[in-house]
Amino acid sequence: ILAAVEFWAERVDAFRCDIAWGVPHSFWKEVRERVRGLDSEFLLLEEAIPRTPAFAASEFDLHFDTTGFTETAHAVARGERPPSDLLDAIEARRRDGFPEYTRLLNATENHDEARLYHEAVSGHREAPERVQRAAAAAAITLPGVPMLYYGQERLISEHGTRRERPYADEEREDDIKSDPYKRAFMNWDETPEAHLKFYRELTA
Repeated sequence: ILAAVEFWAERVDAFRCDIAWGVPHSFWKEVRERVRGLDSEFLLLEEAIPRTPAFAASEFDLHFDTTGFTETAHAVARGERPPSDLLDAIEARRRDGFPEYTRLLNATENHDEARLYHEAVSGHREAPERVQRAAAAAAITLPGVPMLYYGQERLISEHGTRRERPYADEEREDDIKSDPYKRAFMNWDETPEAHLKFYRELTA
């Protein structure tokens, strides 16, 4: 595995490490030492659920915040919590012990969670596309590292091609049942221009 790490570290700028919490800390410390030996600016992003600062020291530079920012954003989108709770989710990072030199993602969507638009619809919110844009604005302007998940800037939940079961006897249906647009096909031809314009101006 370490040989594969070194092979790819010479060809890419970063690793996104899936289920990092399922691997011993000693391994990640070794990985960091090797990739930083090849590139002093090499970036390591971890997925740990629930997020924990235990992966910060001599391991990862960037962390997912699924149980903090993402889940809070979804609760806000459903109308179950006030938007000010997003500020609390960010403050909790310091209280929980994340060092100043680390960064956490302000992600409102990812491939394991429902689309935020879908959450707004399930919460019977008026104009769910506006709720989605407001969440993106918070993710980009609040402290943390903003993350855009493909298609949210093109309102994929309305204009994408929904994911279907690849085989009739496919057993794993959780992604499709919980949100058929979670991993939808990109809508390159049909795009709501006002929505895309908002994202362009926001990121600029």
